[in-house]
Amino acid sequence: MKTVSVWNPKGGRGKSLVAINLAAVVVLALKQRGAFEIRASGIFSRADNDYRTIYDPALNGAYGVRERRQEFSAILAAVLQNQQRKDLNDAQT
Repeated sequence: MKTVSVWNPKGGRGKSLVAINLAAVVVLALKQRGAFEIRASGIFSRADNDYRTIYDPALNGAYGVRERRQEFSAILAAVLQNQQRKDLNDAQT
């Protein structure tokens, strides 16, 4: 499993539509190869300011928290499945 960082062209000055479309194409190509995406969200700064995680029940009603939890959970599940496969392979050898 590799970590890839993709430049996010949204929200800045001087970003062209071509740059936005190019970034979208790159993200789509990475996703087709099994990459995961965690989109930018205000919930991260809110949780940080309150010394909480996005999984804290106090943030249940926050905008976008359900989607961010799903994104992180998908990554965590993939990591655990990968580790289980490695453990199984090690046990067989």
